[in-house]
Amino acid sequence: MKKKLLKLLTLVFLILATLVFSFACALDSGKLGGGNENAEQKQEIDDGKVNNDQMPQHTHSYALKYDINNHWEECECGDKKNSAVHNGGTATCSEKAICTICNQPYGELGNIHNYTAGKCFCGEYEPTYYTEGLVFELDGESNVYKVTDYNGTLNEVVIPSIYQDKPVTSIASYAFNCCVSLTSIQIPNSVTNIGYGAFFNCSSLTSIEIPNGVTSIGDSAFVYCSSLISIEIPNSLTSIGDNAFCECCSLTYNIKNGLKYLGNNSNPYLYLADTINTSITTAIIDNNCKFIGEWAFCECDSLTSIEIPKSVTNIESYAFDGCASLTSIEIPNNVTSLDNSVFANCVLLTSVAIGNKLTCMGAFSFYNCTSLTNIKYSGTESQWAAISKGDRWNYNTGSYTITYNYDGE
Repeated sequence: MKKKLLKLLTLVFLILATLVFSFACALDSGKLGGGNENAEQKQEIDDGKVNNDQMPQHTHSYALKYDINNHWEECECGDKKNSAVHNGGTATCSEKAICTICNQPYGELGNIHNYTAGKCFCGEYEPTYYTEGLVFELDGESNVYKVTDYNGTLNEVVIPSIYQDKPVTSIASYAFNCCVSLTSIQIPNSVTNIGYGAFFNCSSLTSIEIPNGVTSIGDSAFVYCSSLISIEIPNSLTSIGDNAFCECCSLTYNIKNGLKYLGNNSNPYLYLADTINTSITTAIIDNNCKFIGEWAFCECDSLTSIEIPKSVTNIESYAFDGCASLTSIEIPNNVTSLDNSVFANCVLLTSVAIGNKLTCMGAFSFYNCTSLTNIKYSGTESQWAAISKGDRWNYNTGSYTITYNYDGE
């Protein structure tokens, strides 16, 4: 009996020893936690998602995001939801499609023009569309076409850029001569030359856009276009013929980037007295213009006002000589020089404002300005005295006074 009891106690002891040993191993391996600082730990935020960057618990705040294909909502933590493909709207030649859900543009332009009478709603003209009645002539050497005549009845004319698979590059001399009912004309970018007398006596023509590609306008090209309201000279133009805009009595002239690159063979400068005679009353000079060239407005005796932009640094000789209707002029601060006779014979000029960066005035600058009563100078009296003044710069002027430190008021 004693032997059986001893065996039973021995067996119980062995079982207990085995359990103690297993428990000690588990503690050493870290499987039961709390005993190893390098043990892997994970934190769950309030939405139940694992966050390995230890981001504090927060409430998601979603904002709409989109690219050219999809839209979705996204939190600052990077969580996204409700991702979907854009849908709705049809792309046109000028606008992308609009998603009906997020109301954002997506995809690519349709590049499909919807032409009506050769013109798309986006403003593009069909290259081969033209107004019936136009007459074309092929230049065999250059293998290009020119418009030589118009015998149609429509008042609005469209010239194509391509005719019978060849480019249209010019409007021939007298092509629209005496088309008195013509009110507007669309000239394509392929045209580089407008011939002499091309629009002679088109007295109903109110607007025309000369594309940036035209390099020359011939003599008398727009003579007697008495209804022509405005015209803009493109940067590509290198030659304007004599009397090109003569007797355009309604014209406002828009000048871009200076005038020195304009002119004809006998004169490297644009001489508006030759091109539009005395008809111009208002001129607009582009803000990129750096100088006003020689003879630019010489003898434009109907010119009553002009604003010289701050970009101009130099006004060259005779630029406003003979502008007999000009009553006042403001020369901005950036102008450093006035050349010879620049305002000569401006007989109604009463007031001149001059900036303090002016360093020199040429001879006869204000010659025969008999009505001049006030010169308003933004600098000091000593600065005025330091300006280099040419021979008889103020010869035969009115009895004027000089106001110093003029601030524009």
